[in-house]
Amino acid sequence: SMVKDRKPQLSIIELQKAEMKANIVSSYDYAKAGPQKYDHCENHEIAEGKSTYDCLKDILCEESSRYHNNPCVVVMNHMTTDKHSGSVRDDVIAMKWSPDDCTDRTAKMIYSSAWGAVKDVLSSAINVSINNMLEFNDWDDVSDRLAPSKK
Repeated sequence: SMVKDRKPQLSIIELQKAEMKANIVSSYDYAKAGPQKYDHCENHEIAEGKSTYDCLKDILCEESSRYHNNPCVVVMNHMTTDKHSGSVRDDVIAMKWSPDDCTDRTAKMIYSSAWGAVKDVLSSAINVSINNMLEFNDWDDVSDRLAPSKK
């Protein structure tokens, strides 16, 4: 099947407990062709030849990242390959990241209690399928579900 040629994009949403609202705090777009090459995502660009999965790994796994031990919601387009047919699909994925290592229990509770409302908004506003709304607590879970297929 044909896949629309959509460049990788990823956005991070933080829930603000004081104002009771959600804000998109970071967006990463595919790097423009040119002399700059990044090993991973930085400067709000996804390096040429890298995927949203690669960028997500940097954001969630790098110890210097703000989201290494803090919850957030990530919305990204993600290429998947059907294990049976081999067909490629470009899906929009929404995920709640609430790491086990997070010491801010209040933040974890806010994300858990607001997740239903966030899913409703994402479903109606950008048509994210309920099957593509995921919850993860550690990188192994993310990797098991979203890692690109080995060829």
